[in-house]
Amino acid sequence: ISAFFLLLYDPFFILDVGFQLSYLAVGGLIVFQPVVYRWFYFENKWADKLWILCSASIAAQVITFPLSAYYFHQFPVYFLISNLLIIIPSMVILYAGMAYLLLPAIPFASAALAWLLEKSILAMDNALGFIEHAPFAGISKIWISVWDCLLLYGVIIGLFYFFYSKKPLSLRYSLIMMLIFSLSISLKRWNTLNTSNITFLTLKKHTGILFKTGDKAVLLTDLADTDKAYRYSVQPYLDSCQISSIQRYQPDKDIQLPGLLKKDGLVQFGSKRLVLLNNQNCGQALTQKIEADCLYISGVREADTALTGKNYYCKLFVFDINNSPQAVHLLEQQADSRHANYWEPGRNKSILPVSN
Repeated sequence: ISAFFLLLYDPFFILDVGFQLSYLAVGGLIVFQPVVYRWFYFENKWADKLWILCSASIAAQVITFPLSAYYFHQFPVYFLISNLLIIIPSMVILYAGMAYLLLPAIPFASAALAWLLEKSILAMDNALGFIEHAPFAGISKIWISVWDCLLLYGVIIGLFYFFYSKKPLSLRYSLIMMLIFSLSISLKRWNTLNTSNITFLTLKKHTGILFKTGDKAVLLTDLADTDKAYRYSVQPYLDSCQISSIQRYQPDKDIQLPGLLKKDGLVQFGSKRLVLLNNQNCGQALTQKIEADCLYISGVREADTALTGKNYYCKLFVFDINNSPQAVHLLEQQADSRHANYWEPGRNKSILPVSN
């Protein structure tokens, strides 16, 4: 009922991650918790109450796992313990908070409720923080597509229906979904190991160009791996590409590696030639026009755009977000006049496929 009225108020709540996970968890409690609860029987009353909480935790975690893996790319190994540490204190927090808000101010009693509320919240927070930093607390770098997520839900629904009805057909259905999911993951892994590409990362006031060959990559960036922009903008992309080995270089550094050669602003990666143009080298007139597959332009001023057409002939123009709008407009006109393509990070995808 609450979901119905919330969606009447704003139908776009259906796209909100919190909305999706919250109501999926409730659905898991309603549909799957009774099935999980019947797995074990305890005669002891307190053991049975503890198993009720555990079965609720398992049901909620299982039904939300595919979606949380899709959005957050991780799985909490100690979810059973952490969920218990949320369920039990949250009951104290809920009742103490309601009593503190609804009851009139009573000497000593109000102070005691406030103290209990504060200590319960801090205890839960500290306990969850301890579990979060425990060894092997989570499985990270889980990257699945929307179709993979749907396949996982097919596996889960089939398995739970089998536990409920004992019909072999639902088990076969679940195993078929698992086989398709495994093939999808294997195909992606094979594709990663057998492809190469260049990625231009959208980083404000910074440079980020990734040269990937299989699961190995070279990254040109002026960001340190401890920088916040690196951890939140660059590292997730590296994880999504399943890169196991990364070499970082400053953008102005020359590189000589198998398959990658960089000298000043010229880069040869496989069979592709790349020109890196910035405010330091764009104003220099060249004696001979350079032909390249891609011209990457960063921080160029409007006054220097005239030399671009005289110095370079490229099939693709890539503008990062650090160029002035006036310079980008003039360069787009140059690209149109030469029937060349151009890409603008922030409005277009910025991956240039290279070989294989």
